[in-house]
Amino acid sequence: MACWVVAAGLFALSRTTQQDTAELLVMAAIAIATLPIGLAINTWARRRRTHRREDSRDSVEHEAAHRARSQSFGDSLILGALLILALAIVPGSMPVLWGFSFLALLVISFWARYQFVLRELRG
Repeated sequence: MACWVVAAGLFALSRTTQQDTAELLVMAAIAIATLPIGLAINTWARRRRTHRREDSRDSVEHEAAHRARSQSFGDSLILGALLILALAIVPGSMPVLWGFSFLALLVISFWARYQFVLRELRG
């Protein structure tokens, strides 16, 4: 929470400074605001893996996660190529939406493949 308060302060300060300094302050605010989110997601994912027994090498969940990651790699290459193509063609602020779409589709691809492989392994 403190990081978000600092980030909001930097963002508010950027509104009152010169353009060059304002851009740096906005970038710093974004970095400070996203750091705790990344750490929280990492901690949550680690706890979830332990709860699901995915961290045990001989578990079905670990095998399903490994297969899903392997199968999703091809998707990431194709989606990455499409993202590069979209970034080269589309001007303006649309590339940001393409980037978020890319990340969302990667997560959806892994999750769907994980669920299918898990059902397959459990019988």
